[in-house]
Amino acid sequence: MLTDYLRTLEQHLVLHEHRILDRTAPTESLRFVRADEEKPAGAARHRYLLREAGTIRRTPWSWVKPVADRIGAAVLLIVLAPVLLALSIAVAVDTRGPLFYVHRRCGRYGAEFPLVKFRTMVMNADRLTRDLTASNEGSAVLFKMRRDPRITPVGRFLRRYSLDELPQLFNVLAGHMSIV
Repeated sequence: MLTDYLRTLEQHLVLHEHRILDRTAPTESLRFVRADEEKPAGAARHRYLLREAGTIRRTPWSWVKPVADRIGAAVLLIVLAPVLLALSIAVAVDTRGPLFYVHRRCGRYGAEFPLVKFRTMVMNADRLTRDLTASNEGSAVLFKMRRDPRITPVGRFLRRYSLDELPQLFNVLAGHMSIV
């Protein structure tokens, strides 16, 4: 029983690693491979374990959630259009530069997509991070400061009320994300 658990865990870890490293959705069906088949080594082992991991189950209702998400995002974008316009003007007046911050994120099946947010920091925030590392209040991996000087005044307001996340409705409308 423990060996089955460890084998399943290895399969899931390899599947996750494949999604992260290759950054592409698996092109082949995730079907079981016969037990007497020789297990390959190296990169081919990832594809083997992907097939061995099992199948993705789709129900007849699996289309309902994406359709409901897109309809909900479209309605919310229409209703919140004046708020989005006001926030866009506030960001544009506060500092020079683009209105949106676009960041690459890893989505379902390892596919990358552009995550859109309102820009809440100054333009050269990455360079300033190196200068502020001595003031880091977070862990070595995560940079955190209570009064971060890189955050603009409007950005502080947007972050406090999570309004910088509203442009992610465009990601939902495009099908990159789901409303949770």
